[in-house]
Amino acid sequence: MGNILKMADFVGAGFARLDDTALEQHPPKIQWGQLYRDMDADGKIQYLERVASAMNHAAAKIQGERDAIMKLCEQKEKQLRVMNVQIQQNNAMLQSEVTRMNSDKQQMLQEIARLRAEQRKQ
Repeated sequence: MGNILKMADFVGAGFARLDDTALEQHPPKIQWGQLYRDMDADGKIQYLERVASAMNHAAAKIQGERDAIMKLCEQKEKQLRVMNVQIQQNNAMLQSEVTRMNSDKQQMLQEIARLRAEQRKQ
């Protein structure tokens, strides 16, 4: 319960709530340079607050972009499903039309053969 209240306090203070699945338990350590080591405690605090703000903002933007891309992917998947059904319907219609045309052709060939046979008899 204490952790939830602390997180709510951070979010209320301007931190964006990040997806827990995106957070690592043991992220790589930052290799601080000599300039940072030479800062006094107040300078380090100010610097670290700016870094934390920038990183939180960047993570929140990335998370937002990820969510938007996921919505777009869902829309595209729905479109693909609809297109698949339409293609199947189109293929069925084409096959039916080809079958009908073949049947018509067979009937015409039979009629031609009948007329030729009739002509030979005369």
